[in-house]
Amino acid sequence: GLHMNIVAEGVETHEQLEFLKQQECSEIQGYLFSEPVPERKFTGLLKQGFIKVQNDHSNNDHLDKRAFYRLELLFPLSSSMTLVSFQDKQVNLGKSNVLVENIGPGGLRFLSTLQLPVRPDIIYQFDTTILNHDIHVKGRIVWKSEVKVGTYQYGIEFVVTEKERDHLVKILNAFSLQLKNNAFLPDCDFINEDKFYYLRKVHATA
Repeated sequence: GLHMNIVAEGVETHEQLEFLKQQECSEIQGYLFSEPVPERKFTGLLKQGFIKVQNDHSNNDHLDKRAFYRLELLFPLSSSMTLVSFQDKQVNLGKSNVLVENIGPGGLRFLSTLQLPVRPDIIYQFDTTILNHDIHVKGRIVWKSEVKVGTYQYGIEFVVTEKERDHLVKILNAFSLQLKNNAFLPDCDFINEDKFYYLRKVHATA
């Protein structure tokens, strides 16, 4: 919040790394990337230019924590996103177009060029169309990752009633069955073009 560059030291687990990424900490130091090395090896690392995270299963960690299944979409769904609640106060800050990459009864994953905070007290609404059904779901961001310069991936946990979830499950079950035969179904807000190009185009015209 002070617009300072922060280096987190002693990072040793994937959970710590994911937490720091969600807090938008851009630099870390720790055994997760490398133990201390002698000068000769360090020189080689400088020439290499990067170090991979060892045994990075961070994406699987997100999957393991889910209580519900997700439908992975070959073609993303265009969705309108609106910030509707901040610290339990109703707000309406307009709509932004995002791309839904997967969806299930418990949440969804979306792509956007917007930088959004990971905060449990901010609730967003997502509107899209699946099999000619207007889908309106609310949720909070629980994780964030920059997948390309200027493009961010977010995980959403739904904040819905059981009645709303049951209704969504019925639609998603039918959706799942039809996706097995056709990955680009009619009566859905699918986008049939490169998703990064699409988001840049949307951002340029916003």
